[in-house]
Amino acid sequence: MDQTDLMRRLRFRASLAKIGTDGLVGVVRDRATAYRYAVTRRATAPLTDFDPFASTTMRDPYPGYRTLFSGPKVWYSRKRGIWIIPAYDEVWQALRDDEALSSAESQARFRVHLQTMNATDPPVHTRLRRSVSRAFTPRAMKSWEVNINRVADELVDAMIRRRRVDIVADLAKPLPNRLIAMMLAIPEEDRHQFLEWADTINEAAFAPLNLRGMVMNMRSSQAVIAMHRSLDPMIKARRAAPGDDLISMLAAPSGADTLSDDEVFWTASMLVGAGSETTMNLISGLFLTLAQRPDVYARLREQPDLIPAAIEEQLRLVSPVQGFYRTATRDYRVGEYTIPARARVLVLYASANRDPLHYPDPDTFDLDRRPTDHVAFGGGAHYCLGTHLTRIEVSRVLTQLIPHVETIRLDGPHSYLVNATMRGLDHLPVELVPAGTGAGPSPTPSGNAGTR
Repeated sequence: MDQTDLMRRLRFRASLAKIGTDGLVGVVRDRATAYRYAVTRRATAPLTDFDPFASTTMRDPYPGYRTLFSGPKVWYSRKRGIWIIPAYDEVWQALRDDEALSSAESQARFRVHLQTMNATDPPVHTRLRRSVSRAFTPRAMKSWEVNINRVADELVDAMIRRRRVDIVADLAKPLPNRLIAMMLAIPEEDRHQFLEWADTINEAAFAPLNLRGMVMNMRSSQAVIAMHRSLDPMIKARRAAPGDDLISMLAAPSGADTLSDDEVFWTASMLVGAGSETTMNLISGLFLTLAQRPDVYARLREQPDLIPAAIEEQLRLVSPVQGFYRTATRDYRVGEYTIPARARVLVLYASANRDPLHYPDPDTFDLDRRPTDHVAFGGGAHYCLGTHLTRIEVSRVLTQLIPHVETIRLDGPHSYLVNATMRGLDHLPVELVPAGTGAGPSPTPSGNAGTR
């Protein structure tokens, strides 16, 4: 390793240490602000007990969302030192007001600065997004679709043969993980280790604000360093001899828009996290809905053209991302209250998608709703670039499954991720009853089936 590479790696490690320090300092500052408001009795938005990091909320956030709809359009959490925007119209506006609500301190709870598209504002964001967009052109998407079909078909066929499977372990997790490894052209012998690093990083991306979260972030930093050490020579090699993979596309020369090696790395790691988590949560949640609502699954079997409608309604009902954070660059008015400059703001996608003023009977899965205006993928300048890719993956899975499986039955207790930002399952055992067996559908479980 020459001296230039050594210095760059040292700078990279120093930047990771700064990320951790900045995150802790930001949380302390928010808590200090909350304490100052309490002592001085300075006016804020109405106080709420809703806590996105409470264990009860992470298990089932929807009762909390319903309480947020009972009052104003913005709330203040003194416990967390954050302002919360829950209603559809105000969330829609916030997602488009990039100048007043900045993403430059990341969209996670911690205030950190990263060289990624989702943690920057224009003009830096515009430059990074142009580079990432190369991987999502119609031509590139057509190329990715070949791999999507192959991997999805293989996983679905294996599940049908086994009948009793865990949707998360056997489908929802391996599908996006294998695809991202292919898209980055990670060598076959390195993919297992790469995906282990990716899992560690993803788990810590929205870690809780406690000792466990600190441990997760320490492990994540070690995984980031190891992944950087692995990808760095690949980035250099593909600058010299580009292929048709994602790293080559990101590293391609583009005048003033050309990304540095570190920018290519951070962008690739962002795509690993964003793409895999969203798809995994959408697939696992949709299979739970179809198991709890055999009437919906039966209708999809009769009318496969409703698959896109089912995907959009699932995205609305159980948004894979519950919400992201912004920082107010100036005083920001919401209804009759003002969020002060420098405040940390939680923009709740998932509650907006269940706003009863926008969606009638919002806690029920309605295949005829066709909610094309949901905000599950965000909006504005930071609207998720990979939405089409995610929809293709899920659509292919259902298209291959439906002709061969008559019923999807729950086959044991299921459990959700313990995560304040991502909503998905970490365990979903089901039985796939083959078509033609004459088995009738399972009865719908008691309670509000298909809403959680």
